[in-house]
Amino acid sequence: LNAGPLWDFNLGYGNANYNNSWETNGLQLYANLGDDYWQNPFWWKRMMNDPYFTHPLKCKWELLRENELSNQRIFEVTDSLVNLLTDATIRNFNRWPILDKWIWPNYFVGASYWEETNWLKDWIGERLRWLDFALPGDCGTDPGMPAPDFEFHVYPNPFTTKFTIQILSDVNLTYNFQLFTVNGQKVKDINLQIIKGSNLVEINTSNFRSGVFIYRLKKGNTEVLVGKIVKV
Repeated sequence: LNAGPLWDFNLGYGNANYNNSWETNGLQLYANLGDDYWQNPFWWKRMMNDPYFTHPLKCKWELLRENELSNQRIFEVTDSLVNLLTDATIRNFNRWPILDKWIWPNYFVGASYWEETNWLKDWIGERLRWLDFALPGDCGTDPGMPAPDFEFHVYPNPFTTKFTIQILSDVNLTYNFQLFTVNGQKVKDINLQIIKGSNLVEINTSNFRSGVFIYRLKKGNTEVLVGKIVKV
């Protein structure tokens, strides 16, 4: 799994007047997008609750902040680009006279090009301060290995028309098993009545298209594990 491609930069850096996008705090992955078709995958939030992800994330952020993403480096690049584009901005706004005019979905409208760039730099500075404070994780801390109270297996992987869930447990429990497409569409949601010993549950997927699926296993309101399985 990998993220990308990045797009919609015209709506970034506080330049959108909806969904509180102008704020310098918050992360888009937690946004309530209502009925928007492009929902965030559920596993983004799950990763942000996992120290095996957040600790390296914080380490990477702190490393980048020392050089490539330091305030000094970012504003040096910003100022150099402003200087480089000074003449081009004159030609741009002669051709498209939109300076100091509201264009969807602007949040801020400056009276001059310099006012626009200064506002952008202030926004970036505030955003960096918030990320320094709010990004989860603790660089240098070992999250440790959780002690499982059961064994869980899904096989075969890859599979064709069906796969089997095997749970080895020391106690009687009820688990909830959910299966999602990579776009976040839930295609299976079943409760598993687990008894002490070995439990086998066969999942028929003959009506599913081929592709990658994400499964989640929950015990009550607690998410126990997340995994990936492939249908060929």
